Amino acid sequence: MLKFQDLSQLRVLRKKLGLAQSQLSHLSGVSLPFIQQIEAGDANPSLKTLQSLGNILGLKIDLKIEEPDWNKLAACGAPLLSIRSNKFFRPSEERLIHLLRNACIFLSNRRDQLAGSRELDAVQALLLGIKNHYPSVYRRYFSKSPLVNSFVPMQVSGRIRKLSRIAVERISKFL
Repeated sequence: MLKFQDLSQLRVLRKKLGLAQSQLSHLSGVSLPFIQQIEAGDANPSLKTLQSLGNILGLKIDLKIEEPDWNKLAACGAPLLSIRSNKFFRPSEERLIHLLRNACIFLSNRRDQLAGSRELDAVQALLLGIKNHYPSVYRRYFSKSPLVNSFVPMQVSGRIRKLSRIAVERISKFL
């Protein structure tokens, strides 16, 4: 799969197919200067443009839900054991919100497989802690999201309650 950060690989594939940039431009309907910018890594093409190029180069665009960076989520307060620490990553409210949303999207597609997993428990505990101890943050970012709200447990187990206390202690440093 070609990732957005690997668009410069289009040049390699185009050359392997024996196509000049001008030929790719003519066949795909994408301007020559834009193809040059894409190959140089200086452009941000739309999905339509990528699809046009992909049709000529034999590529399929496949959007997948990316697994969250659990280490960064742990650094932002999720009660998870971090595998590796990043001394350059600084937790913030914005990062926490972004990582939590991504985790909810990821977990929603694997909820049956991950029932009772440490990651699911950590996300539930973190959301519960934010809802109970930082209600204005919860209302601002999560109250209108049915997906995120579905991860806040209605019946709180002792384990989730304990993990929630750990999460609140961690996020209190930056919220």
